Amino acid sequence: MAYSKLKIDVIRIVAILLLLSLSLGIYNKGGASKEEVVEKLLISVYDKDGKTHMWKIIPKKRKEELILKNREVMTFGDISTNEEWLAYDDAIGTGPWELFVKNLKNRKVFQVTNNDQAGEIDIEILSEKPLKICVSRVGLSSPIPRIWIFDVEKKKAQMVKPINSDMAFDEIEVIDSNHILTVAYSYKDEKKMYEDNSSVDSIKHTFYIIDLKNQKYTKITELKAGSIGALGFVPKSNIITFSATNIYLNSTRKKGETGIYKLDLKSKVIVPILTESMLKKIKDTSVEEFSSPIEGYLSNDGKKLWFIGIPKNSNKMMFGEGIEAYPSAVFEYDLREKKVRKIFEKKNTFITKMTVSYGK
Repeated sequence: MAYSKLKIDVIRIVAILLLLSLSLGIYNKGGASKEEVVEKLLISVYDKDGKTHMWKIIPKKRKEELILKNREVMTFGDISTNEEWLAYDDAIGTGPWELFVKNLKNRKVFQVTNNDQAGEIDIEILSEKPLKICVSRVGLSSPIPRIWIFDVEKKKAQMVKPINSDMAFDEIEVIDSNHILTVAYSYKDEKKMYEDNSSVDSIKHTFYIIDLKNQKYTKITELKAGSIGALGFVPKSNIITFSATNIYLNSTRKKGETGIYKLDLKSKVIVPILTESMLKKIKDTSVEEFSSPIEGYLSNDGKKLWFIGIPKNSNKMMFGEGIEAYPSAVFEYDLREKKVRKIFEKKNTFITKMTVSYGK
């Protein structure tokens, strides 16, 4: 009888401890199995000899890896979420720009286009199985930038039909395998903006989400800006980040602002993350100003911003065959502490493109 009572007491104690551990999260299987999102930056650098090298860096782990080197032109691309594929553009010798994919596991390279008469403006891997690539591209036969979907396995390409013939697209961002975000503008308006002695410094840009199955456009919002770039979708959120020049968020503003912003897809509210004026106010920083192109991306938790900048005390240099530019680097901005630090730099190079991939 005493043994039975002892056994019951032990069972009760174990049950109480188990409940306590559950409430404290010690025995929380859901929490233990939660996968951490790891941000990977793909950075294209151009050196003094006129060669491009692509680096993959993981800021939180302070890791970097050279994944493409010694390309003769300014290449850029995108890494798949599972890190198996690199999609990029390249020109071999005197040939035209072509779209390539590289298997990062076995290092094999596949050419997607052949004797292409168009060039890529933006490249995004849409899906991994099957491997599909979404690009914005422009060519001699089609001077207005359009969005295309390449099915690598089936060797097929399909253009996403624009709402009207004047509609142009530079930037794209994948939401999922069936939806992309893009920013559209009038090709005619852009041409007027870049005419000699033009007084126009901004044009209307419209954010859309496109359902690729039925090619349906859903308008998110519109704004006035000189240009929009570096679209980034923060996973499991409603946040889109983008860069902008001469943006007018306030209708009474007389002069446009330049910087990196975020758009809430639900509320449709746009707020600045880091602008030129904000950057100038940060004390004891190693960055002089934004580099061109202005590009920046948020960490998954929204606490860090990675952007391209010109280090302080830098001097202009000659790169390749007569390109004069400032060397540049990647900086990290801590949104809570309002501090900036340098996290990536290759001596005597400038960065031509940076993209982000949120994976495991």
